[in-house]
Amino acid sequence: MTERLKFSHAAINRLACAPGKDREFYRDEARPELLLQVTRHGRKSFYCRCWNPAKGYTDLIYLGKPQHLDLREARKRAREIAALSDQGIAPTSHRRKARGDPTFAEAFDSFLVDPIGRRKKEARRSKTTEDYRRQYDRYLLSRFGRKRLCNIERADVDEFHTLLGRSSGHYTANRVLALISG
Repeated sequence: MTERLKFSHAAINRLACAPGKDREFYRDEARPELLLQVTRHGRKSFYCRCWNPAKGYTDLIYLGKPQHLDLREARKRAREIAALSDQGIAPTSHRRKARGDPTFAEAFDSFLVDPIGRRKKEARRSKTTEDYRRQYDRYLLSRFGRKRLCNIERADVDEFHTLLGRSSGHYTANRVLALISG
Protein backbone atom coordinates (compact mmCIF):
# COMPACT_ATOMS: atom_id res chain seq x y z
CA MET A 1 0.00 0.00 0.00
CA THR A 2 1.22 3.49 -0.77
CA GLU A 3 1.75 6.12 1.88
CA ARG A 4 0.43 9.61 1.14
CA LEU A 5 2.55 12.66 1.80
CA LYS A 6 3.02 16.14 0.48
CA PHE A 7 5.91 16.00 -1.97
CA SER A 8 8.64 18.60 -1.66
CA HIS A 9 12.30 18.47 -2.56
CA ALA A 10 13.26 18.08 1.11
CA ALA A 11 10.66 15.36 1.72
CA ILE A 12 11.77 13.41 -1.36
CA ASN A 13 15.42 13.58 -0.28
CA ARG A 14 14.54 12.20 3.19
CA LEU A 15 12.54 9.21 1.93
CA ALA A 16 14.02 5.73 2.22
CA CYS A 17 12.76 2.22 1.67
CA ALA A 18 11.72 0.29 4.76
CA PRO A 19 14.14 -2.48 5.79
CA GLY A 20 13.25 -5.87 4.33
CA LYS A 21 11.39 -4.42 1.32
CA ASP A 22 12.64 -4.21 -2.25
CA ARG A 23 10.71 -1.05 -3.10
CA GLU A 24 8.16 1.29 -1.66
CA PHE A 25 5.73 3.72 -3.28
CA TYR A 26 4.69 7.13 -1.96
CA ARG A 27 1.70 9.05 -3.31
CA ASP A 28 1.61 12.83 -3.68
CA GLU A 29 -1.22 14.59 -1.81
CA ALA A 30 -1.40 17.38 -4.40
CA ARG A 31 -1.54 14.99 -7.40
CA PRO A 32 -2.85 11.56 -6.31
CA GLU A 33 -1.82 9.96 -9.63
CA LEU A 34 1.83 10.95 -9.07
CA LEU A 35 3.89 8.27 -7.30
CA LEU A 36 7.48 8.16 -6.12
CA GLN A 37 9.17 4.77 -6.05
CA VAL A 38 12.07 4.28 -3.65
CA THR A 39 14.14 1.11 -3.98
CA ARG A 40 16.17 -0.56 -1.26
CA HIS A 41 19.32 0.83 -2.92
CA GLY A 42 17.99 4.37 -2.52
CA ARG A 43 17.08 4.97 -6.17
CA LYS A 44 14.03 7.17 -6.64
CA SER A 45 11.74 7.45 -9.67
CA PHE A 46 8.53 9.30 -10.50
CA TYR A 47 5.63 7.30 -11.91
CA CYS A 48 2.09 8.12 -12.94
CA ARG A 49 -0.61 5.65 -12.00
CA CYS A 50 -3.74 5.86 -14.11
CA TRP A 51 -6.45 3.75 -15.67
CA ASN A 52 -5.67 2.30 -19.09
CA PRO A 53 -8.98 1.77 -20.93
CA ALA A 54 -7.35 -0.34 -23.65
CA LYS A 55 -6.01 -2.86 -21.13
CA GLY A 56 -8.76 -2.61 -18.53
CA TYR A 57 -6.49 -2.02 -15.55
CA THR A 58 -4.24 0.64 -14.06
CA ASP A 59 -0.86 1.39 -15.58
CA LEU A 60 2.34 2.62 -14.01
CA ILE A 61 3.99 5.01 -16.44
CA TYR A 62 7.60 6.00 -15.82
CA LEU A 63 8.15 9.77 -15.79
CA GLY A 64 11.76 10.19 -14.72
CA LYS A 65 14.15 10.50 -11.81
CA PRO A 66 13.95 13.39 -9.31
CA GLN A 67 17.53 14.36 -10.17
CA HIS A 68 16.56 14.98 -13.81
CA LEU A 69 12.89 15.90 -13.50
CA ASP A 70 11.66 18.82 -11.43
CA LEU A 71 8.72 18.19 -9.10
CA ARG A 72 6.55 20.75 -10.93
CA GLU A 73 7.32 19.08 -14.26
CA ALA A 74 6.51 15.64 -12.82
CA ARG A 75 3.15 16.92 -11.55
CA LYS A 76 2.44 18.52 -14.93
CA ARG A 77 3.22 15.30 -16.84
CA ALA A 78 1.11 13.25 -14.42
CA ARG A 79 -1.79 15.66 -14.92
CA GLU A 80 -1.49 15.38 -18.72
CA ILE A 81 -1.40 11.58 -18.64
CA ALA A 82 -4.37 11.45 -16.26
CA ALA A 83 -6.29 13.79 -18.58
CA LEU A 84 -5.69 11.41 -21.50
CA SER A 85 -6.87 8.52 -19.38
CA ASP A 86 -10.01 10.42 -18.35
CA GLN A 87 -10.81 10.99 -22.03
CA GLY A 88 -10.68 7.25 -22.65
CA ILE A 89 -7.35 7.34 -24.47
CA ALA A 90 -4.79 4.73 -23.49
CA PRO A 91 -1.93 6.85 -22.13
CA THR A 92 0.89 4.72 -23.51
CA SER A 93 -0.62 3.64 -26.81
CA HIS A 94 -0.11 6.94 -28.63
CA ARG A 95 3.59 7.04 -27.64
CA ARG A 96 4.19 3.46 -28.77
CA LYS A 97 2.30 4.08 -31.99
CA ALA A 98 4.22 7.25 -32.76
CA ARG A 99 7.58 5.49 -32.44
CA GLY A 100 6.69 2.80 -34.98
CA ASP A 101 4.48 4.70 -37.39
CA PRO A 102 5.97 5.74 -40.73
CA THR A 103 5.86 9.32 -41.93
CA PHE A 104 3.50 10.32 -44.71
CA ALA A 105 6.47 10.51 -47.11
CA GLU A 106 7.53 6.94 -46.26
CA ALA A 107 3.98 5.68 -46.69
CA PHE A 108 3.68 7.45 -50.04
CA ASP A 109 6.94 5.95 -51.31
CA SER A 110 5.81 2.45 -50.34
CA PHE A 111 2.42 3.16 -51.98
CA LEU A 112 4.17 3.95 -55.26
CA VAL A 113 6.39 0.87 -55.12
CA ASP A 114 3.96 -1.72 -53.77
CA PRO A 115 0.30 -0.66 -53.80
CA ILE A 116 -1.73 -2.67 -51.31
CA GLY A 117 -5.21 -3.76 -52.25
CA ARG A 118 -5.04 -3.14 -55.98
CA ARG A 119 -7.56 -5.23 -57.89
CA LYS A 120 -5.57 -5.31 -61.13
CA LYS A 121 -2.70 -7.71 -61.54
CA GLU A 122 -0.60 -5.60 -63.91
CA ALA A 123 1.62 -2.75 -62.77
CA ARG A 124 0.54 0.86 -62.79
CA ARG A 125 1.26 2.85 -65.93
CA SER A 126 4.26 5.12 -65.69
CA LYS A 127 2.13 8.18 -66.52
CA THR A 128 -0.11 7.44 -63.51
CA THR A 129 2.90 7.14 -61.24
CA GLU A 130 4.29 10.41 -62.62
CA ASP A 131 0.95 12.15 -61.99
CA TYR A 132 0.86 10.86 -58.43
CA ARG A 133 4.43 12.00 -57.83
CA ARG A 134 3.69 15.46 -59.30
CA GLN A 135 0.57 15.90 -57.13
CA TYR A 136 2.48 14.73 -54.06
CA ASP A 137 5.42 17.08 -54.67
CA ARG A 138 3.20 20.07 -55.45
CA TYR A 139 0.48 19.76 -52.80
CA LEU A 140 1.24 17.15 -50.14
CA LEU A 141 4.97 17.13 -49.42
CA SER A 142 5.09 20.49 -47.65
CA ARG A 143 1.87 19.89 -45.72
CA PHE A 144 2.08 16.24 -44.62
CA GLY A 145 5.51 14.91 -45.73
CA ARG A 146 7.24 14.86 -42.33
CA LYS A 147 4.17 14.08 -40.22
CA ARG A 148 3.73 10.61 -38.74
CA LEU A 149 0.59 8.87 -39.96
CA CYS A 150 -0.77 8.57 -36.41
CA ASN A 151 -0.56 12.38 -36.03
CA ILE A 152 -2.62 13.19 -39.13
CA GLU A 153 -6.22 13.77 -38.11
CA ARG A 154 -9.30 13.70 -40.30
CA ALA A 155 -9.84 17.38 -39.48
CA ASP A 156 -6.38 18.21 -40.91
CA VAL A 157 -7.23 16.48 -44.18
CA ASP A 158 -10.69 18.13 -44.35
CA GLU A 159 -9.19 21.58 -43.77
CA PHE A 160 -6.50 20.95 -46.39
CA HIS A 161 -9.12 19.72 -48.88
CA THR A 162 -11.21 22.86 -48.37
CA LEU A 163 -8.23 25.20 -48.76
CA LEU A 164 -6.98 23.37 -51.84
CA GLY A 165 -10.46 23.50 -53.37
CA ARG A 166 -10.51 27.29 -52.98
CA SER A 167 -7.00 27.87 -54.29
CA SER A 168 -6.61 25.21 -57.03
CA GLY A 169 -10.14 24.13 -57.84
CA HIS A 170 -12.43 21.34 -56.75
CA TYR A 171 -11.23 18.85 -59.35
CA THR A 172 -7.63 19.11 -58.14
CA ALA A 173 -8.70 18.99 -54.50
CA ASN A 174 -10.70 15.81 -55.08
CA ARG A 175 -7.85 14.16 -57.04
CA VAL A 176 -5.38 14.94 -54.24
CA LEU A 177 -7.88 13.69 -51.65
CA ALA A 178 -8.17 10.41 -53.57
CA LEU A 179 -4.38 10.17 -53.55
CA ILE A 180 -4.29 10.73 -49.78
CA SER A 181 -6.86 8.03 -49.17
CA GLY A 182 -4.86 5.65 -51.37
